[in-house]
Amino acid sequence: MVKAAKRPGQKGPEKDPPIFSQEYFLQNQADLMSSLCLIIMSGLLFKPTRALSAKFCFVQHNTTNLTDPETKPLYATGRSDLLVTFFYSLLCIAVHAVENEYFWEKIARRLRLSKTRLSEFMALGSTLPFHLAVVGGAFYVMKEEGLIYDPMALLTTVPVLEMPMLIKFYWLLVLAFVVHQYPEMYFMRVKNEEMPNKIIGYTAFLIPTLACYLTGLVYPGILVLVLHCTIDI
Repeated sequence: MVKAAKRPGQKGPEKDPPIFSQEYFLQNQADLMSSLCLIIMSGLLFKPTRALSAKFCFVQHNTTNLTDPETKPLYATGRSDLLVTFFYSLLCIAVHAVENEYFWEKIARRLRLSKTRLSEFMALGSTLPFHLAVVGGAFYVMKEEGLIYDPMALLTTVPVLEMPMLIKFYWLLVLAFVVHQYPEMYFMRVKNEEMPNKIIGYTAFLIPTLACYLTGLVYPGILVLVLHCTIDI
């Protein structure tokens, strides 16, 4: 069982909360979210639910001719992207909880930070892996798409209605992480007075990211994401 992050400065052993209580949900967020993901994925094993589960787990809206094996698959945006984003946002919540419990909280306890610095440290811990993943994922995608030696070609690419699978999956993962930050405030027990600023910050990142994805500016958008995350690192 992975417990939710404690409030800064909270000490002492915790008692097991009643089942289905709010505290129980907070302390078992990783187990609950991962179990939900496993339920969705288990639908792939059964023919009646395979098509529905695939809409959550895999990139959808293939627009290429599947009968031609030499044609590179291309994908468009569509309503099923909401299901993929939802599924991977659940995974982000589970991974975030495990990461905090077994890595960032242990480091914070050894550093013996004050309440203010502990809150800032945990906030940094939640965004640093994302920024590193965005930059690393972008370089991998550019390498696979043959753009690593000409990154400026990303700026000259016109808006596209179709994109390779790796490009689309990369953007859906970015959107999933940003979306997961909203419920993550509840799981991290963010104070009410801190929520408005966080919501504004998350939304200010979500709107342009979503706009790039929906308008087909996925190639120049990758370069902007890399520059933004590199500066924040």
